[in-house]
Amino acid sequence: MRIPKLAHRYSKALLELAHEKKVLEPVKEDMKFLHEVISSNPDLAVMLKSPVIKSDQKRKVMIEIGKNLNPLSQSFITLLIKHKRESFIYEIAKNFLEQYRNYKGIHLVKITSAKPLSQKIKEEIIKKIKSSLGGTIELEEIINPDIIAGLIITINDKEINASVKNFLNEFKKTFASNLYKPSF
Repeated sequence: MRIPKLAHRYSKALLELAHEKKVLEPVKEDMKFLHEVISSNPDLAVMLKSPVIKSDQKRKVMIEIGKNLNPLSQSFITLLIKHKRESFIYEIAKNFLEQYRNYKGIHLVKITSAKPLSQKIKEEIIKKIKSSLGGTIELEEIINPDIIAGLIITINDKEINASVKNFLNEFKKTFASNLYKPSF
């Protein structure tokens, strides 16, 4: 089974069970927490994927990390480890958050800028996106000085790149392809 399919199935099952047991919001927060912890700690990600480290050790680490999680989330993680699926926890948590957003009609908007944006500009961007898409907007701001100036706006999986870096790269490509042909 491919990873995306596996992550989709497990996260869908968790979403349905959490909804049925009326603990969808706490489980969503748990999956967000796990996603953030694993993405910010490369050693943890390596440990979860390592075939050398025994499942019992992985289970102990995950129990310690998840001691404040909802009981359903704790049981779910234990189930994943029992069935040797602990290496997919990150992908499952990420997929769960995507399915949760789809279920709730939430659009993930990532705004990348060279410097932090003012609250007024953020609100204006959200207002324009909300008027065209409807639903709720979840904003994630990313600061990347490498883009020089401008914005990169990613809505769900679509990207609008209005950065100076992108403009300069396109300009460079245009000059690199020599369109001049001498007519001798």
